[in-house]
Formats: sequence, structure tokens, C-alpha cells
Amino acid sequence: MSEFLLKLNNLSIDFISKNPSFRAVNQLSFTLKSGSTLGIVGESGSGKSVSVLSIMRLLPAKKTAYSGEILFCEEEKQVNLLSLNNKQMRSYRGNRIGMIFQEPMTSLNPSMRCGRQITEVLQLHLGLNKTKAKEVYQCDIFNLLFPMLESMLGYLYVEDDFDTALTVFQRLEGLIDLFNISELNLNSVIQTYLIGADMYAKHDEFDLALELLEKYTDLCTSSFLPLRISGDDFFSEVTNWLNSDETGVNIMDEQLIRNSLRNSLESFSSFEKMKDIPRYQNIIGKLDEFANKKESS
Repeated sequence: MSEFLLKLNNLSIDFISKNPSFRAVNQLSFTLKSGSTLGIVGESGSGKSVSVLSIMRLLPAKKTAYSGEILFCEEEKQVNLLSLNNKQMRSYRGNRIGMIFQEPMTSLNPSMRCGRQITEVLQLHLGLNKTKAKEVYQCDIFNLLFPMLESMLGYLYVEDDFDTALTVFQRLEGLIDLFNISELNLNSVIQTYLIGADMYAKHDEFDLALELLEKYTDLCTSSFLPLRISGDDFFSEVTNWLNSDETGVNIMDEQLIRNSLRNSLESFSSFEKMKDIPRYQNIIGKLDEFANKKESS
């Protein structure tokens, strides 16, 4: 195994202009070992950013002159990045070597949709077609954002910060709508619907609350399968709804789950304000009917 992952040998960078060239970096050398972290420290204008941009070959090609070496080691093979043409460098940039910029909000082109810019990277580096790249992008975005937004919603919900929580909830609902419901963690979806309905009901937005409770009811009654539980809490009971057996997880009696889907609504006092509304009564009726169904043999 090589002693280093990245090594700069006497790297010098000159910016070319009509006037005499300006040397921005002069004979810089350092070594980065695999699995280690290296910090580059210097005052403003000392060449830190220029040095790192040169590793990715992101400086203007026609106005930049290099000397020295930028050696990248992969699988016992050393490659001088300065010797690669644009096409060869593209196979390294964003695939084997990546950069997180100081200002992430300016890292994407504002005139293009984010999804297009991300799927383009997947197509170039993984060889995926447009459809498959979009599927991977959406799945990764969901797995990254949903837990974060779900946690934020839970905090804001407890703090009763309705305006901010509503914004987070709408983002969550938008993510849910992107996917086939069977592909998602149904525990998270159910919890999101109930929290959203509770927030709307507390602020007398009954139509919006009922719309979410209808989604909850349709999900519970049309997609029901035996649930797997790891505790007594309702939301724990619906975790891993569609998943296969897991060590230490027991199968809960189906009838108990049917009852808990109905009884869970009673834990939200805000829903009491809707008890005389026909749509709410219809929701309760569907869940009661579902709870009273006999288990299939």
C-alpha cells in the first residue's frame, strides 16, 4: 500500500495576463496520508484556495500555468493530475476526488434545477441512464433529508412553533409524495400525517387536518400487513411495517394493531374539536370497521 493518498511536489501556480504573470503559489509541497486529515493555514490571499482548486484542476485553464507535481495514489498507482487532459481529469473530479466549497449555496448553477445537476454527475461517473440516475438521486435525497426534517418537525411541534413547523411539514409531505408509499418507512409517514393533522386542528384548519387524517386512514386500511414491534408505544409498533424479520423483534397480534390504529386518534385532544364534522365521523367509522374485521385465516 502506498505511503500517501495525495502528494504535492514543488507546486507553483502562475496566473497569465498581458502584464507579467503573477505567481500565486510558489513551490508548495505537502503529503496527505490515507485516512488522515490535513489542515492548510494561512492569512487571507496566501494561496490556500488556489492551491486546493489546482488539485481539482478547477482554475481557468487558459490563464493558469503550473509547474511541479500533484500526485494522486489509487490502488498502488500514482497519477500526476497535472498531466491529465480534460476528459481524463473529469473521471477523477467528483468521483475519486471531491470538494466541499466554503459557500455551498453558490455551488450549484441557479439557472438549472438542482436535480439535473446532480443526476448529471451520476450519469457521468456511474454510467447510469437518465431514468436510473433520477431514481438514485431521489432515493439519496429522501434518505438524507427525511430523518433531518422529521427531527426538526418533532422539535418544533413540541415547542408549538406552528409557522416554522408547518414549513418543515410541507417539505416532508412533498418528499412523501415523490415515492411509492411501499418504499418508505411507514412509521415515519404515519407519524408525519398525524403530527400535521394535529397542528392544523390546533389552529382550526380543519379541512387540512381532515385531508391528512384521510390519507392516514387510507394508508392504514388499504396497505395493512402484520406489523413488527419492539415496544408498547404506538409509533414503535408501526416501525418496519413492510420489512422482513429482524432479530429480537416479535410479531404483534394483528387485532391489537387494528385497534391501535383507531385508538391512536384519541391521544390527540385537538381532534375532539372535529368530532361533529361528518368527514371526521367517516374517518372514525372506517377505522372502527377496520378494527372489527376478523383476521384472515
